[in-house]
Formats: sequence, structure tokens, C-alpha cells
Amino acid sequence: MLQQNIRGKGKRSFILPASITAAISGVLTGLTVSYILPSVLEWITLAPFVFTLFKYAYTGKDKGWRFVRRTLLLGFSYFYPYYLTVFHWLLSLYPLEFTGLTKGDAAVVVLVSWLGLSLLQAVVSMFLSPIFAFMLRLRPLSQHGGTSPSLLTPLYFGALYIIFEWMQTLTWAGVPWGRLAIGQAFLPSLIQTAALFGSYAVSFAIAATGAAIALAAYRFICPPAENKSKASKDVSQPQSNVSPRMTRAFSAAALALLIFLSNMLLSTVVYCLRQDDPGDRRISVGVIQGNVSSKEKWNNKNYNRLMDIYGDLTKKAASEGADIVLWSETALPYYINSKNNKALYKSLEDLSKESGVIIFVGTFWREDSAYKESALEYNVIIQVTPDDGIITDNIYYKRRLVPFGEFIPLQKFIEAVVPPLADLVMTKDPIYPGVDSAIHITPYGKIGSLICFDSIYENLSVNTVRDGAEVIAISTNDSWFDGTVALRQHVAQAVLRAVETDRYIVRSANTGISCVISPGGDVLSATENGERTYFVFNVAPRNTETLYAKTGNVIIATSAVVYVATLVCALIFRRRNNA
Repeated sequence: MLQQNIRGKGKRSFILPASITAAISGVLTGLTVSYILPSVLEWITLAPFVFTLFKYAYTGKDKGWRFVRRTLLLGFSYFYPYYLTVFHWLLSLYPLEFTGLTKGDAAVVVLVSWLGLSLLQAVVSMFLSPIFAFMLRLRPLSQHGGTSPSLLTPLYFGALYIIFEWMQTLTWAGVPWGRLAIGQAFLPSLIQTAALFGSYAVSFAIAATGAAIALAAYRFICPPAENKSKASKDVSQPQSNVSPRMTRAFSAAALALLIFLSNMLLSTVVYCLRQDDPGDRRISVGVIQGNVSSKEKWNNKNYNRLMDIYGDLTKKAASEGADIVLWSETALPYYINSKNNKALYKSLEDLSKESGVIIFVGTFWREDSAYKESALEYNVIIQVTPDDGIITDNIYYKRRLVPFGEFIPLQKFIEAVVPPLADLVMTKDPIYPGVDSAIHITPYGKIGSLICFDSIYENLSVNTVRDGAEVIAISTNDSWFDGTVALRQHVAQAVLRAVETDRYIVRSANTGISCVISPGGDVLSATENGERTYFVFNVAPRNTETLYAKTGNVIIATSAVVYVATLVCALIFRRRNNA
């Protein structure tokens, strides 16, 4: 009885420090993704977490539910602190003055948003831990009689990690804001593999490198049991200057270096082989940053003021030779085609005609519905031309909506449990999502639009390019972020979309950061946050198609197939050995 208690206490004493180690690993990784720590550290910050999985899988004897429970705890210990760190900027939203909430309700909303959003991501991602730990006990991931991980384990870890990253794109609850690749977005020499296999290729390299470093540490600290027995039997044999432990640890360290250098080398090759801009065709784009605060923006009394701000900046951009002018998301937060806004509708058309430029305007649009009593309402980009005015038959409708910002998921539950959270939607009725790319045809080229949240979902930009977009225009309203690291994280998403699609990206943000990004991921021009300004920049329409645009997420499908095939073969092998 006493012996059993001692064993149980020993297991608990391991789980506690292991969970703390995993949590520290999660926080450090989150800090690199948030650009608070140097980005290069991201290549090693996963190592402590993976080390805890190695340690538990090979020294623990737990099976069944106890095994699942404890590995889930290790996974949660890493992912929840990770997402809390990545989303820490949500705290800066307080006191949400523009919503009209009391300070008490605002505090509840901010805390629930931060803790809840992080929890939603963590409770799914933590299942990576039991799956990987279980695979570690099977061939070909284990060796030396099942007491040590093989050199294949880092690659399997990287493959499983990106599968879980991809799963975050599947429902409203999954928000792929914290992908590992984001931490490397401003290092063009390390992210060009995204043109081949998407940002998942970069995440794979980061996760696999961290796992290989963990493997080197584990092999040095925890040599396999069979090596110990051999050492005791072969004391008469001459000893090498380099111990087997050092050799095995060195091989894992070499693998980590190989993965890192392979990603860098392949990125360099892709960057050098990237095609130059075709021909002499250029589009002169004026990017407008109106710098209207959220509190001022959603005030219906500011109708004329908003038109004056954006109209004046548009005329200045036109005077500097702009062909097209891009406004931010909901620059005019009104239903532009409603009967009450006829004057606004006409003033936009007059502005385009007077300045002689095409204007892409972020606003709202309302359409009658055959299956709804009330009209459907959309967050849109409309194209206004000097000759034809507002093009009503080709409007871009935002495709990925912000939960609790534009619609309320699980509305009855939320209204019952956290009523203030249901009051965050800034429109009277929920916004509906669009379903297609709606490419804008202009005399200068084909322009594909994305609105704010759209830009963090790689499939939307890929579909936009497949539908013919030669340049991608992103309109966003990042005034909620109030100068936090979220601004840079959001721009980083756009950088990855540029590399994946081989397109220039022109980005207009309400208060910043507005910028132009090259197909290679270089930020060519950018504004400061919090300034009212504009700039004009020439970009080249491109008709190229990256391997990723052609094949999509083949890296995810391949990773899943490898995992399933390995699991099936390992279980068959084990059953035959036990027969």
C-alpha cells in the first residue's frame, strides 16, 4: 500500500513541474508570435513542451483514461498560456466606450473575450498532446525497446501541429490568429516556402525544429535503458571518447539545424526564382487612412464629417496620379443603398466623377431576401467609377465575419449567460456572410477584395486569385486594437497571404497600419498608427500562380494520411507481435 502511494505521489510530482514547464514554453512562444521577444527564438521555444511529452511517454506507465487525462493536461498547460499570451491585447479594448456599455459590463466582456477565446482554441489544440504521446509508444516513432524516441518524431510532431492549426479554420470558434508562421512574417528569407505549401510549411518547420531540439535534450538527459545495461556488461571494452549518449544527442541537434537550414535554403531559392513583374503595366493605388476613432466612427451624427475626411484625402491622392483609391472597412458605416442615404449615395458618385478615380469604399449594403422577412445586411466593398457610379451588380461581401462583432453565435445561450457580450454587435441586425470572390474589373486590372477578418483565412485569398485577381486589396478597421501588438499580428497575416498567392497586397486600415506588401512579403510602404494620411504607390498586376494556389492544402492532407497510415501499420505490427 505504501509503495503504491509513493508511486502515485511520484507521478503527480512529475506532472506538476511538467505542466509548469509546458506553460512557460507556451508563454515564450506566444511572446515571439506577438513580437515582444525576438522572432528567431520561436524556433526553440516549443522544445520544453515537447520534452515533457517525451518524458511522460517513455517514463510513465499510465494507460487508458489516466494516460489521456494527463497528456491532455500537458497539452492544455501549453496551449492555454500560449493563446492567453497571443490574445493579451484584448484587454486593451476596455472600456469599450464606443459600445455604450457600462464600465462593469465592459470589464466582463473584455475578460470573457480574452479568457473565452483563448479557451476555445486551447480545448481543441490540447488533443494534439495525447495523440502525439500515444504515437510515441508505437513504431516507427519509438526505438530501443520502446524507451526512446526515434529521429522521425520531430517530423511527426510538426505534421500533427499543422493539422491542428488547419482545424482552426473550420468553424466560427476556430480563429487562426496565432499560427506559428505569423512570428516569422517579417523575415522574408524564412517564409517563402509559404508559396509552395502555404503558411503551414513555415509552421511545420518551426514545430519540427523545436521538437528536434527537445529530442536532442532528451537523448542527452535520458539515455535508453538498454544503453545502461550494455554499459554495465561491457566495462572491459575500450571506451570511445564520444559516448553513445552524446552521439545520439548530436544527431538530433543536427536534425534541428537541418530542418531550419532547409527551410531557409528553400525559401531563398523560391525568392530568387520568383518571377519579375510582367511588362510595364502598373496600377497607381491611393491608400487612404482616415484615422477615425471607433467612438467617432459609430456616431451617426458624423455623416458629413466622414465624407469630408475621406473625400479630401481621395482628392489629394487623385492629384498625385492615383488610378484607384482604397478606403478602409466600413469607412462609411451606413447602409449606403437605403432610402435614407440617397444623398450619401450620390455624393460618392460625384466624388468619383470629380476626382476622376475609381474608389473602393467600405460600407454596409442591404438586400431584400426571398426567405427572410427583413432584408439581409452585409459588410461590403463597393466599386465607384467616374463613368458608371456605384457598380451594384458586382459587390464584394465579407466572407468571414467576426463572432460577437458582426453576429452572435449561440445567441440564446450568450444572452442568458453573458448578456453584455450580446450587445457588442454594432449593427441593429446581424451581418450575413458573402459566398464568392466578386472580382472587381477595372480598366487597370482585376482587383480582388478582402475585408479585415477575411485576411487571416488563407483559402479566401487563394480562391480570390484562382478567380482571376491580379492585385489583392484589403480594407480593415483595426481601431479596436488601439496601438497594441495586434496591429502587427494582423499585418503579418497579410504578409503571408501575399507570399502564398504571389500578389501585391494593398491594405487600407482605418487608423493604421495601412501598407503595400510585395509578392515576396516585403512591406514596401506603411503608415504609422494613429495618423490621418494617405499615400500613392504603384503596384503591378500579376497573373502568376504559386504551387500553393494550384494545389491548396496538400501538406495537411499528406500529414493526415501519414498519421493514419503509421497508426494502422503500428497497430497491426503490435498485434502480430502479441499473437
